[in-house]
Amino acid sequence: MSLYYMVMPKVSVLLPVYNTNESHLRECIESILNQTFSDFELLIINDGSTDTHVQKVIDSYSDMRIKIVTQKGNQGITKTRNRLIENSQGEYLAVMDHDDVAYPDRLEKQVRYLEQHPDIGVIGTQISIIPSGNAPIFPCLDLEIRTALAEDCSIMHPTSMIRAKILKENNLYYEEQFSPAEDFALWSKLASYTRFHNLKEPLLYYRRHELNTSRTQRKKMLLARDAIKANFKLNNPVLLECYNNQKEDIVWVKLFGCIPFIKTIRATTYRKYYLFNSLLICTVRTRSHYKPNNTLKG
Repeated sequence: MSLYYMVMPKVSVLLPVYNTNESHLRECIESILNQTFSDFELLIINDGSTDTHVQKVIDSYSDMRIKIVTQKGNQGITKTRNRLIENSQGEYLAVMDHDDVAYPDRLEKQVRYLEQHPDIGVIGTQISIIPSGNAPIFPCLDLEIRTALAEDCSIMHPTSMIRAKILKENNLYYEEQFSPAEDFALWSKLASYTRFHNLKEPLLYYRRHELNTSRTQRKKMLLARDAIKANFKLNNPVLLECYNNQKEDIVWVKLFGCIPFIKTIRATTYRKYYLFNSLLICTVRTRSHYKPNNTLKG
C-alpha cells in the first residue's frame, strides 16, 4: 500500500460513471484533479459501462489520488453511490456527477466553511448551467433549506459535501426505493440529524442535456418525489408548520385606487416591500417560532 493511502485524506470525492461522453468525463475528472485544495482521494466506480472508451479514459490518469473501485455489471446509481460511501476514507464526502465540472476552488471553499461551522453537516453551492449559463438560486440558510424540503430538493446534489460520520454513525444511505430521487430522500432524512448550508456563489458547472436522469426517467422521478415529500411532511411536523407559515401572501397598495404602487409580500417570518413590483425597498424580519434544537436527533 502506498504512503498516500496510509494517511486518511480530508475529502473523498465520489464519482459514479456510466456511459459518459468522453470529453465530458475528461472535463469532470480534470476539474477535480486541478483543485486548489489537494488533500483528497477521487473514488471512481465505472458502473458497468457498455462504452469501452469510459474505462480507457479512467485508466489514462496516473494521479495517485485516484482510487478505482471495481464493479462488475451495471448495479444502478443508488447501489453505486452507497458503495462509494462504504469505500471512502475522507472526513468529508464531496459528491460529483460524471458530466459536470467543478470550479477550481470548490473543495477549498466548502472545506473551509465546514471547518469553521462544525454544526453544519451538509454544504452545497449555487450552480451555473451548461450550456445556457443560467444560474438558478438555491436557499442558503439552514431554516430556508430544511423547510423547503417539504416541496423541493433544496440542495443541488452534485454540489454537496457531507460530513461522513453523520452518514456512517447513523447508518444513513441512499435508498433504492426512491431512485432516481435518492438524493432528495437522503436530504429529507438528514433534516432530522444535522443542519444545512448553501454557499451564495456557484462552484459547479451543471451540464443539462437530453440524457439527464430527470428527463429520461421523468415519470419515475415525479412518483419518487411525491413519496419523499409525503414522508417528510409526516416525519417533520415542526418543519412543515414552519414551511406553511412562510407561504407568501401578496398585497398591493394602489395609487388612486387603480395604479399598482407598493407591493407587500407577507409571510409569518418576514415582510418584503417593493416599489412598482420590482424595486425592493426593504425586508422586515419577524419572530420565527422555529426551534432547531427540537428538530434534530442525537
